[in-house]
Formats: sequence, C-alpha cells, structure tokens
Amino acid sequence: MVGNDFNEIPLRLTIAYHGAHQNNITSCSFSNCGRFFAFVDQPQIVLGYCVNDILSTCLDENNFKPSLSSHCQTSSLLSDEIINNTESLNLYANLTDSSNNWKILTSELLHGDALPVNMKPIFRIKTNGDVISMTFASGDSAFCRLPHRANKRRSSIVRESQVSLLLLGLASGVIEVYNVFSLVSSSPHIPKYVLTDDCTLVYLLSAAVDGSLRVGSVHRGGEVRLWDLWDDGNMYGKLQHKFTVPTDQPCSEIQGEACTFAWHPCGRHVFLAGERGHGVVLDAESPFSRVAYIRSGHYHRISVAKFSKDGSLLITASYDSCCAVWSVPEYQCLHRFWHMGREPSIPLRGGSNGHHIYGLSLSPDDFYFITVCEDRCIRLWPLAPVNSPLKIYFELALQTHTNLKFRSLAFSPCGRIVAVT
Repeated sequence: MVGNDFNEIPLRLTIAYHGAHQNNITSCSFSNCGRFFAFVDQPQIVLGYCVNDILSTCLDENNFKPSLSSHCQTSSLLSDEIINNTESLNLYANLTDSSNNWKILTSELLHGDALPVNMKPIFRIKTNGDVISMTFASGDSAFCRLPHRANKRRSSIVRESQVSLLLLGLASGVIEVYNVFSLVSSSPHIPKYVLTDDCTLVYLLSAAVDGSLRVGSVHRGGEVRLWDLWDDGNMYGKLQHKFTVPTDQPCSEIQGEACTFAWHPCGRHVFLAGERGHGVVLDAESPFSRVAYIRSGHYHRISVAKFSKDGSLLITASYDSCCAVWSVPEYQCLHRFWHMGREPSIPLRGGSNGHHIYGLSLSPDDFYFITVCEDRCIRLWPLAPVNSPLKIYFELALQTHTNLKFRSLAFSPCGRIVAVT
C-alpha cells in the first residue's frame, strides 16, 4: 500500500501484507463505492478488507484502531451497520488467520523496521479454481439493459434495486459472482452466480460503470465475451471476430487477438486492444459495429486501457515501454510517456526492453495516473504533455526478488492510497 499527498510526498510506502503465498497475489481491486478492497491471497482464496481500516492504519501509524469515520466516499448501497460489523466474517473453509500479516513500515522498507498491526478481513472467499482476475461492479436497476424482462430474469444476488458485486475470473474459464452485502453478512449460506460458456482462462474482467451490470471478459486465445448480470448472467456478445483493423490495401483487414478491454463511461462503446498494438472501438450492443480503430501508436502488446471519468481521453499502456493518451471520439494520439527515459529504438519498442508496462491506474480526479512495469518501479505521471514522471518509486525494485513481478495496480476511489500487488 502506498499513501499519496501530491503536494508533499507523492508516494510513500506505509503498510504491506506479507502472506505465506506472496507469489500468488495476482490481482487486487477497490469497490466503486470506496468501502472495500480485495485481493488474491492464495490461488483459491480472496480476502476483503474495509478501506477505512486501511486508511486508519496509513494515517495513524502509532495507534491503529478500526475507524468508523468515512475517509473515502461512501455509497447508499451498503449500510454503515454492515460495513462496521467485522465479526460477520464468512469462511468457506477453515483457513489460517491472516489478521497478523499486515505491517506498518516505519522505515518505508519492506524488510526494514516495521510494526505488526491486527487488521482482520471482513470476508474470505474460497473459490472452485485458481483466481486470475477480479473486479467490483455496482448496479442500479434503473439502468439495466433490458428493463422489460429484468424482473423475470433476476438472480437472487441482484434482487435489490441497487447492488454491489465482486466478480472473480478463474483459470478454468468460470466467472464467480458474489453479492458484497451477502459476503459481509452473518448468513451461513452465500449465494453466487457462476458464469461459463466453455471459455478458457479469464485474463481480465471489466464492468461498465453506468450501473447496467454489463461485464466484459477477456479470455486466453483472444475471445471477448459480454455478460448482462441483470439478465440472469446472460452472455449476449462474442467479440473476437469483430476485432479487425483496416489496412491501406483495399478489402484487407488485420485480424487481432484481444488482450485488454475497457468500457467507455457512457456505456455505449467498448475498446479492445491486442498483441500487435492495434485497438478497435465497437458499439456495445449488437451488431457491435466498429466505431473507430487504432492502427498506429504502439509497437507491441497493449496491456492496459483506461478511459478518463468524463470519457474524453483514453490512456493505453504497452509492452513497447510507452503509455499513450488518445482524444475521444477522434482517437488521435495526443502524447506518449516513455518509461525508458527516452524514446527507444524500433527494435526495443517491439521486443525485449526491460520496461514492459503491466499495470496502469487513473486517479479519481483524472489529474494523474500511475504505472508499474517490468523494472518493478512505480511511476506517478501527470495527465499532461511531459517527458518524465513526477515521481519514480524505486524502493520496491530494490527490496524484492528479481523473479517477482508486480502486475496489478489500483487507486482507491478517494485517491488517497494506491495498492500494488
């Protein structure tokens, strides 16, 4: 966990989780309401924490107590009574206690001076397979995709008009969906969705932010599927055959293999990008027509794509060591942020350069974004045409084994903390 105050110290390592299976922390995510943080502790174990407890630890290092105040933004989806009920921990199996795995890093060094802190998870999930990806989703029935049949097709986990869900993508291709209200309650039975369509490993999950509970999943082999959770988890779109980019030759197109996906904030468009540095923008409803495409700008795999909150910008990160900012809806490149300190030669852009970018997260105010790449350094950039980051955080690269890689990165919705796994 890294705390931030851009006016003083842009990045400061404050707390760390030292579990027994650190190599397997493949993904982490904050809920849209700002109250929950979850990560993969073991291949089949997911832990969830109250964000206010994490913030209390970061902000008051000498006297941690679970905080009842709301440092992060709150939501009407879940009541304070449920959020603060840390005794209602759901266990799917007899699991080892993880409350003592957190440490306050008084020296900002992972292996330096540290104080243990007793921070208990508010839920644990035992899945039916190894977890590869995760995301939270917030839904409002007023924005469901098919309102004329929503009441007949709703699952038990989305019976309320407003819901908060946690989705887990497994190596088996299955997607497990949980209601966060149920996870933090004292009920012995926790209902869940299981989404499956003979898919392969789920690389990425992305939920629309408009309350429609539409979810995009990216699978091994480049298949992209669209799911409607208000409509009983119906899989209503397969987009792999739609990932085509025109060439300069008449009647010729490049067939792509998608490896990342993003919803436009308005919910009408989706962005797919792939192994060759190409990207396409499609309508989010059948027949999924192509709206725009990106044919040049990256020289290698596009690993991450994020839209700004107002939808006017798209930020992409690639294995060519570059982040690019694109105008929307023109999808013209406005600026590139090179992570090698300079623009590399063409062979380095398309090959091994030691700076493959694995993770990118935008700050809630869209003023900054943060990246993690192959060199294990954390970089904080302004969303402005500059040639160098505001801050490069080297400490994690110096203190971790060279074979460990950080691949997941997330800003909290309040913008005060950043999680890196």
